[in-house]
Amino acid sequence: MNEFYKNSALRQIHNGSYRPSAHCFDRLLDFVNKCGYKDEPEVNKDGKPLTRRTTALHHAARYEHRSWVLSASQNYDIVPMVRKLFNIYNRFDLNYTDELGCTHFHVACEYGMNDVVRKFLELGQDPDVLVAKTGNSPLHLALSGDLNFQDHKKKVAKLLLEHGADPNVVNKDGRTLLHVLGENYWRSQDTEMVFVLKKRCKPGQVDVQDKWGNTPLHLAVPSLANPKARVQALLTIGANPNLANDEGLTPMHIISKRHCNDGLWNSFWKVSGQMKQPVKLEARDKLGNTPLHLAALSFDFMSLESLLRNGADPNSVNEEGQTPLHIIAKNDDRFNICNVASLFFKTNKELGRQVRIDAKDNLGRTPLQLAVANLLPDKIDILLDNGADLSSFRFPTEDYFAEKLVPYQRERRLNFKMRIASRLMAVVECLENRGYELDQSDALTVMKVFADHELFEKSANFEKCWYGRDGGKSVMKAKKTKKIMLKKMGLTLYDLIRLRPEEMTKLITFKEFNLYSPSSVLRKLPNKLLEACVLHLCETISREFFRAWATISFLGLTRYRLPVLCCENIIENLKNEDLHRICLADTLDAI
Repeated sequence: MNEFYKNSALRQIHNGSYRPSAHCFDRLLDFVNKCGYKDEPEVNKDGKPLTRRTTALHHAARYEHRSWVLSASQNYDIVPMVRKLFNIYNRFDLNYTDELGCTHFHVACEYGMNDVVRKFLELGQDPDVLVAKTGNSPLHLALSGDLNFQDHKKKVAKLLLEHGADPNVVNKDGRTLLHVLGENYWRSQDTEMVFVLKKRCKPGQVDVQDKWGNTPLHLAVPSLANPKARVQALLTIGANPNLANDEGLTPMHIISKRHCNDGLWNSFWKVSGQMKQPVKLEARDKLGNTPLHLAALSFDFMSLESLLRNGADPNSVNEEGQTPLHIIAKNDDRFNICNVASLFFKTNKELGRQVRIDAKDNLGRTPLQLAVANLLPDKIDILLDNGADLSSFRFPTEDYFAEKLVPYQRERRLNFKMRIASRLMAVVECLENRGYELDQSDALTVMKVFADHELFEKSANFEKCWYGRDGGKSVMKAKKTKKIMLKKMGLTLYDLIRLRPEEMTKLITFKEFNLYSPSSVLRKLPNKLLEACVLHLCETISREFFRAWATISFLGLTRYRLPVLCCENIIENLKNEDLHRICLADTLDAI
């Protein structure tokens, strides 16, 4: 078997020159173990074993090489493979160390192998030997969580402590064992080790800050797993809820950036009160944001309501002079199941708090202006319903529109075009319905957004795609749109596309068009027809707006020498892009 090993795949793995799939590697280990092969240490010229050696066990355990072990299946369990390797590398009096300073003892601790760890310790292994690269101790590795075998790892941690392992050790990132417990993904109800360490650690360990300024409590709250039990445990042993990290973030700031905080805030307030640790609701990060600002930014309605009901100031301002309402007004919470703006006003009304609804930021912008510039008609309605002053409102400038209108992550280009066009018209409709009168400058700003985002229909594109080259209707293309039903609008895509602008505005409001946008069903069309249809719809929904303003400008350019009806007939045959040019020409003529 030793002769076989010299040329075997296992030796190639040992040398790092061969990386099999998980399945192949597992079968190879089964074969080697059945043959009874045991590794023999390499020796120096004096016949003493060499412990500076990178083995197949190191390769299998390294995180950076985990991809080759898991190549066959991302869910393949590496623990049995590590155990099989320990059957081969069974000299527990020799602790092989690789070039990174990771030893076989470290691997045993990391993978919760209590029996292997015990054998090392019984043969005199130092329980505090550090990984050279990271400074992690065996306890750090044992407490770093993995849901699949955490109970085994907890036994290893207790075993290490029984053999004198230092519970106060800090790694190269400045992290203690409590940091590891705070950050890991252990089951939320299992907090026993927090209290075990509290008894053994020096006073103050619970508030030690790592090199980024984070305490164990900072690391506990953003976990993907439910952090409620860990947060309670850390607060119970005296964690300070008000310490800030290098970014100025307290644990409350971090909770406010989470989603799904059901129960976490209640636990936070309750335990902090019991421990007589007053919570600083107005603590500010490096940008001047309070936890309430961050709750507004992340659309976390649970955090928002909880903070308000526990005394957070709804009018606090950050370094940009923005209140939480400014942040709510400018952010699109399209996926939120709860309207954060409505909740904000409702909660403050119940608490009898006055919201500075027309507060201006450092650039002089009100929440209403931000809602308009970010094309959020629902937010505009909510702000106006709650007392925003429309009489002093100033329409946002085109440069601010340009700064904010960007596609969502993974949003398709044509979906983005449809969204911008429909929301622009919905915003104009919303303001006009509330009594705001756009002037020529406002209208040109809207038109400029259309031009900048290439929302104009080209003269021949739609006709070429919709009709055959010989002028006859392309039956195949017509059939495609006839089969696509827009259920919420109650008509087919074919019918919608054929509507005249005045017919469309009677059938559906711009706000409804934005809400029931057909962009998702348009994807069923061929690419060329898809783009033509999208731009045609952008043209149609904005047609009345462009036509009205172009008529005024055209009359001005002709010095009112032509009858209005004549001007309207001329304009009727022009595309929106041409109407935009007429409005621009009128502006230049007036200078």
